[in-house]
Amino acid sequence: MLVFTLCKFTALYNLAGKPHNMLLAALRTSILLLFLYILINLVIAKRSFLIRISFHGSLALLVLSDLLYFKYFNILPEVRDLQFLKVLPTIWDSVASLFSGIYLLLFADVPVLIIHHYFFTHKEKGRYPNIVPSLVAASLMLVLAFTDFSTSSIKSSGQAYANFGLLHYHISQLKGTKPDKADDNNSNINKAQAEPARKIVTKAPRYFGLAKGRNIIVIQVEALQDFVINLNYNGQEPTPNLNKLLQKDSIYFNRFYQQLGKGGTSDAEFVTQNSLYPSMDLPAYSKYQNNKFLGLPMILRDIGYNTMAFHAYKPEFWNRQNIYPMMGYNRFINMHDFSPEEIFGWGLSDKHFFKQSAKFLSSARKPFYSFLITLSSHHPYALPKKYKTIQLQPEHENTTLGNYIQAIHYTDDALGLFIEELKRYGLYEDSMIAIYGDHGGISCGVAENDRLMSGLLCHEYSFDESLNVPLIIHIPGTTVNETNIIVGGQMDFLPTMLNLLGIKEQRTKLFGQDLLNAESGFVASQSNMIKGSFIDNYKIFVMSRDGIFENSKAWNLSSREPVDLELCRDGYERALRDIKQSEYILANDLIKEFVTLGDSKSTIDSTMKVPWDFMDMVVRLFTYAL
Repeated sequence: MLVFTLCKFTALYNLAGKPHNMLLAALRTSILLLFLYILINLVIAKRSFLIRISFHGSLALLVLSDLLYFKYFNILPEVRDLQFLKVLPTIWDSVASLFSGIYLLLFADVPVLIIHHYFFTHKEKGRYPNIVPSLVAASLMLVLAFTDFSTSSIKSSGQAYANFGLLHYHISQLKGTKPDKADDNNSNINKAQAEPARKIVTKAPRYFGLAKGRNIIVIQVEALQDFVINLNYNGQEPTPNLNKLLQKDSIYFNRFYQQLGKGGTSDAEFVTQNSLYPSMDLPAYSKYQNNKFLGLPMILRDIGYNTMAFHAYKPEFWNRQNIYPMMGYNRFINMHDFSPEEIFGWGLSDKHFFKQSAKFLSSARKPFYSFLITLSSHHPYALPKKYKTIQLQPEHENTTLGNYIQAIHYTDDALGLFIEELKRYGLYEDSMIAIYGDHGGISCGVAENDRLMSGLLCHEYSFDESLNVPLIIHIPGTTVNETNIIVGGQMDFLPTMLNLLGIKEQRTKLFGQDLLNAESGFVASQSNMIKGSFIDNYKIFVMSRDGIFENSKAWNLSSREPVDLELCRDGYERALRDIKQSEYILANDLIKEFVTLGDSKSTIDSTMKVPWDFMDMVVRLFTYAL
């Protein structure tokens, strides 16, 4: 039975990476398992068979859960993630699509145990284990299992996995499932360091105020990954409408990366709208639901914009209904406000979502800031047959990649219809439209994905490509049309938008930078890659999962050649420092101290005239009173 269990762990190691010392990890795991077996026979001898069956079944379920989680998120789950089991029914289709029949072998030892018990075990009534020797053996094995035979200690659950294996990884988390207090984590960070920097600008930034006074339409597209932009797939364009936007009046950021935490899509919203790092303990929308914010919707509402969020799903999902008012949205148009004309996947189809959203916008007070979140291209990318209009290569049929291309093509078609609706309602010419992906769609490190993507792209599919999402900012009538090659992340969205709107905001700390005026790029990551990892204009640094800098990897983004780790130390330290500062600000709710009624508000070019009405004044006064 011990061999069966070790084989289960090996299946996970082949996907998530083997511990540094495989022999030591196997030895420690074996000792710990033997301790548990002795404990079962010692404490509950009469029912030890049922307990053993349950134990082996639970271990198989644990490994299966880890496999599926890693396959999608490229990181192992933590004990605290059990709280997300309540959303399992919502994402069941995605979970099922990750499952493979071969995973049933993880449970192979259960029937073997049952057969052995009923046909080969001689039952002897009244016989109990010798308690004293069993206690001694169990105690010795427990000590051996957790004695550090190596020179490094377990400083994190990541090190527990890398040095001692899966079982120790999960056990090491039991003592730390509660998020650490900010002051404990950030003893070297003080309030002064977290305060906003007061920059003195001697010349007008490039494109400053290019879109001032316009309506703003921001579209966060589910799983939109950059590789599909301008892709020629068997003579077909998966994204013809996005490609068309790039040809005129658009700025395309083709080296733009996701920066998520535990909240997936909702964290993409949080980062882009606030230029703050999300949490790796909980989704930011839950952990910081009572905080004050000064992100894009609040800044724009302060100067008279009508702020609205659109998402055709349950308002309570990701706690949106509670966090959106705190972020500055006047209204949240959710599934209860849309007519369910066509439902598939997660909810209202993107075509009907955009059609109805355009109608909402046509009657909204101007200028408005609207934030739209799509649904139809969500994993597992299941579409009705009538919308699968791309002719796939035979090897892509019934694969994640093939389904993804079909889904993105459908959403692109919906975006094209939305643009036409904006023109029909007379909204297009007076708006700035920003479109970006919340996260990638094709995970790297999954054998089938890697093989098919490498064949499609004609080069080895790399980790950084899986995190690369596009950002397109379309400003009709400006004649500005370019591709910006500065590396950027979702953190940079807010300062870039403020520059285009002609807004100088100095009341809060922004961890991103204006990509239109940046000399070099920097993207810190803490999910998919662990804290300390980063991407800059030339290289990617992937922090080792054991938390040891010297065990990390780095390579040049162009040549794919290895990079000396010492050249990455400054970026590594910057990534950790920025994340800690952001954690400190959020954990202590410092934004409410940075922003006071007596402080100077955002400044905007005096030529911009924003209409006000009585209800806006009431909303503002009521918000400040809260």
